[in-house]
Amino acid sequence: MKMDISVVTLVFGLLMFDSSQECDYYVASGRKATLPMTFALDQSDELTWMHGMKTILRQTKDKFTSEGKNIVTANGSLTWANVAQSNAGPYKAEVHDRDGKSRWASKSTRLCVIDPVPKPTVTHECNQTEVKFTCDVQPKAEGFDFEWLQDNQVLDTEKGQTLTRPGDQVTGPITCKLTNRVSSETSEEVHQTCYSVVLLLIIGVIVCCVCSKRKKRLHLEEEEERRL
Repeated sequence: MKMDISVVTLVFGLLMFDSSQECDYYVASGRKATLPMTFALDQSDELTWMHGMKTILRQTKDKFTSEGKNIVTANGSLTWANVAQSNAGPYKAEVHDRDGKSRWASKSTRLCVIDPVPKPTVTHECNQTEVKFTCDVQPKAEGFDFEWLQDNQVLDTEKGQTLTRPGDQVTGPITCKLTNRVSSETSEEVHQTCYSVVLLLIIGVIVCCVCSKRKKRLHLEEEEERRL
């Protein structure tokens, strides 16, 4: 039984765009991106760029055709002014001379387009003598690393979404930084207020103890006066 050629092409295309393949270039969606040309072109050369099995750009000395917003720089690099997820996948460039003879062909280069990380916010809560900070991310996303800073100094051992530290050790501003392969964002500074609350509680306990001892002493003095 013969299989429809269009089905074969579709299956092959899906294999070509398998997201499990490793990437040669990582770029941030919505930003400018470039796949570099590593071959020196002559003015008479014909340049062709392919996305998977589809020709997306063809350029000669006198003619230029492309699909979408793909453009070529002076040296033949493939450039997007605003790269999108649909631009991800394998690319290949071919160069022919004026007679159609192949001069050069690149290896397949895989482009991965990743959303830039959002700007995080930091919240904190008091837990007895400790302060717990949480790095909140909206909208919810994955594929990035957390980093915590205190007084603009990186806390090397803290790599999770939360940070818990003794209140008396948090004397400066805390920030959270998100990073992925293509971008990074840092939260606004947060100053904890928990330790001052704990200190007030300690002072309150001390005052209560002092008052209790004073009352006890006054009571003993009154009893002593009665005996006299």
